[in-house]
Amino acid sequence: MPFIRGRYHINPVLGEALEAAREAEASLLALEQKEESLRPTQKRPPLHRLEIEAAELVPSHSGRRQRGYVARVHREASGVREDSKDSFAAERMGETNLGAAAKRGQSHPETHVFSNDRELVDFLRSELGSENSD
Repeated sequence: MPFIRGRYHINPVLGEALEAAREAEASLLALEQKEESLRPTQKRPPLHRLEIEAAELVPSHSGRRQRGYVARVHREASGVREDSKDSFAAERMGETNLGAAAKRGQSHPETHVFSNDRELVDFLRSELGSENSD
């Protein structure tokens, strides 16, 4: 039995291929870990507003009615935060276009759909729990 890179193999060709694959996998893992350590930690912007809406996920006229929840998470845009009276007055007057949102430092909302209340509660725990831990 040939001894290849510290191990015995019955088939020398297969043994050489296995050891080369192990070595390549180890170097790829080391490279991924190095890249991960160099990557800056990305912190999500804080929550600005959270909207939860009860909705029909599958319409009743289809014969397979299914209800659920839609959550829209509005976050503050990174680096921009303006708490002026003018931005809130514009919001009260119904100005909800993208320009007004950008002035207030908000980005597009993230939309999440849930089929039952347990999924929604788990999502809320993870989102709101992460806000408190920062």
